[in-house]
Parts: sequence; C-alpha cells; structure tokens
Amino acid sequence: MNELFLWIASWNDNFFQKTQFLYSLPIHLQNEILKYKFESDQNQSLVSKILIKKMLKKWGYDFEDLHYCPNQKPYLHHPNSPPYFSYSKSKEKVALAWSWDIEVGVDIEYLYRQPEWKIFQSRLSPSVWSKIIHEENPSLTFLKCWTHIEAILKLKAVGLANHIGLVNYSENENEWFFKDEKIYIQNLEHHKHFITLACYKPFQLNMEEITL
Repeated sequence: MNELFLWIASWNDNFFQKTQFLYSLPIHLQNEILKYKFESDQNQSLVSKILIKKMLKKWGYDFEDLHYCPNQKPYLHHPNSPPYFSYSKSKEKVALAWSWDIEVGVDIEYLYRQPEWKIFQSRLSPSVWSKIIHEENPSLTFLKCWTHIEAILKLKAVGLANHIGLVNYSENENEWFFKDEKIYIQNLEHHKHFITLACYKPFQLNMEEITL
C-alpha cells in the first residue's frame, strides 16, 4: 500500500516562537511573509514555510531545491523517484501532505463560515451541484465539496478557473473523478476544519499534529 504522511500545524494568539521561526528562514521568504498586512495572514504564510522547511530537512533538501510549475505548484528534482508534496492553509491551520510513493493534492477548509455557494452553479459540474443542493445543509456540503475540488486540481497541477467543472462527484465518497479519471480520496474532520487528500492510487494515511 502506498504510504502518505499528513502534518497538521496549529498555532494561537500566543505565538511565542514567531520571531525565532521567521529569522530561521531565508531573507527573501521573510520579506514575502512580512508583505502581508494582517498578522493572521503572516502567521499562515510563516507556518506553511516552517512545515516545508521541516519536510525538506527530512529529505536532505533546502529551499533552494524547490522549483515551480507555471501555475506555481512547487516540486523537487530527484535523480530517481522524487518526493511528492502538497500543502494548504485555512484559519490558523496548515496541512502538508507528502509521500515518496505517490503524487498528492491536499486542501483544508474552515467549516464555520457562510460561503456564497449559489454563485458557483454555472461553474461546478452537474454531479457536484446536485450533491450540494440535495443535502440538508448545502452551505456545509459546498465547503466539503470545495476541498475535494481543490485537492484534485492540486493533484493534477492545473488551475481552478478552467478546470473546476471537470471534477465529478461519485456515490463512493472515496472515489471522485477528474473527467473520466478515477481519483482516490480520503477525508477527515480536524476540530473545526475539513481536510481532503487526493491521489491517483489507494493509500495508507499517517497523520501527525504539530502545535507551534
């Protein structure tokens, strides 16, 4: 079975190590973080980079080894089989998924908000839209479906704008589709957040919680 690792990082208002973490990063990343106007956005950006740093160190890499696809998806060069990873952030949590075995996409969403879900009818596939409107709580269902869409599009390394309608709902919650291609899905609720992982093959999940 393919092995997939998920790190979920949380922090709070008493983020005592923020300065220490910030100065441990290369100067260009520090500047990138400090460009954010709001502290909450700075914290999310900082924690995501700290998780990436932790992951890179585990593999024997550094930030200079990161490269980016045209849509800004990060990746690593490797002489044999490259390590794969994906990350997402939402309201004081960052999720980072990685594997030596399989490509992965991940998305995390804070569930306690009220999205303008009705405006997406023309953009979502009929199967996803039908799933949303026939549920008791369509707003919550939309948020959960949105994590599926984001995770699958991150897996495919394609942009949201032109591909959102190609993601299709399946009656099997663990198998969705991109066009006619089967995508293996695993969901979990983590306190007030919902996380979706997407892979091309079935996988075994190992999860670690990190508090900063």
